[in-house]
Amino acid sequence: MNSGFSSKSLKSYTIADEANKLASIINSFKAKRVIILAHSIGGVYAMQMKDKINNLKAFVGIEPTTREIF
Repeated sequence: MNSGFSSKSLKSYTIADEANKLASIINSFKAKRVIILAHSIGGVYAMQMKDKINNLKAFVGIEPTTREIF
């Protein structure tokens, strides 16, 4: 969020906002089985999305950042 070389966001948003949008995009594919593979900060998004993704079968975390940062 407003890091790296990207320009600053014109709209305020939260990790939860982004996770909800990502879950919505994933659900739009109507997959029969979904596996989330997350690394680093992706673990934070995965934890926010896990209860919102239809047909989620597994979560694989590779050195994920998780609730300890909350």
